[in-house]
Amino acid sequence: MFTSKAARDLSRHNLLHVLLRFALLGLLIVVCSVHAHDFCVTSSSQLQGALNDASDGGSFNAEDNLIQVAQGTYATGLGPFHYSSTSTHGLRLLGGYNANCTAHTRKAALTILDGGGTTGVLHAGSSHGSLDVGYLTLQNGNGSAGGGLQVNFQNGVLTGRVSIFDNVIRSNHSTDYAGGLYATCFGNGMYIDNNLVADNSADGQDGGAYVTGYSELNEFINNTVTGNTSVSPTDDVGGLDWYSDGGTSEVIGNIFWNNSGYGLYLASAATLLEYNDYGSHGGAAPGIHMGNLSVDPAFVNAAAGNFRLSGNSPLLGASQISSGYTDLDDHSYPSVGRSDMGAYSQTIFVDHFDGPGL
Repeated sequence: MFTSKAARDLSRHNLLHVLLRFALLGLLIVVCSVHAHDFCVTSSSQLQGALNDASDGGSFNAEDNLIQVAQGTYATGLGPFHYSSTSTHGLRLLGGYNANCTAHTRKAALTILDGGGTTGVLHAGSSHGSLDVGYLTLQNGNGSAGGGLQVNFQNGVLTGRVSIFDNVIRSNHSTDYAGGLYATCFGNGMYIDNNLVADNSADGQDGGAYVTGYSELNEFINNTVTGNTSVSPTDDVGGLDWYSDGGTSEVIGNIFWNNSGYGLYLASAATLLEYNDYGSHGGAAPGIHMGNLSVDPAFVNAAAGNFRLSGNSPLLGASQISSGYTDLDDHSYPSVGRSDMGAYSQTIFVDHFDGPGL
């Protein structure tokens, strides 16, 4: 049990965390309002064309860009979709739009980038500008580190913000390490929130994800990382390999379950490890260890790829902090009270009853 002072401190921490998220979202809205060019893409060739125009040497590289990807499936073809920029301007790559990009649905399942089992899915690098990737399914990739999503791989100096949110990264493979997700960032913040990372594999370490952050704030919040495998003979990390240096490190409200070896491996100390469910945890001791569990999350139907929480899940209402306004199904998180662990929320309010998000 918490003492009354400890409870007050925890409540204050949660409130400050939520207020910070409102401020960050407000900043993103401001950034969106001043972007210089919008693309609306409905085919694989249009998507790569927009990425080319936003990259170094492209027509719009010296501007902030928003690529709106219409609902549908986009095959990679001969290689992964790719973007590379040394500009100080940013890129937002978002799925879920209708055919003429006049309406937007924030569900990753509606917009699919598919590697076809032969190429990586998406490689994105921005050395100085911000990079946001959201509302996409990245699947069936097969390539080097980050078979599904590779962000800032061997990019050198990296000073922009990276935000990866509300994506499904599934059934990808790496011939090296980081089967599903590889991401690194310096300087202005690493935010990885509300993603499903499932059924990825690597021939080396880190079947699910390898993430390194050297920013003032590095966070991995309300993600579900499950069913990932690696075949490394030592320090096998099937789930998430997390390294944070230089600022606040937060791993909060996640599910790491049924991964090979370690579900979660902390490669650096002083991480705030709060309200997670993990099968096994290795590496450095966390700076704060609070509210964590190691129990079967009781997914609705993991064999069929449904990683929502069933009605008898012990993870319902088991977390104190939510990472944003909506979950991976675009259901609202509660603004007060407790929330569920993982990327899918049943929307538990302060009275612990289910809200209208079901």
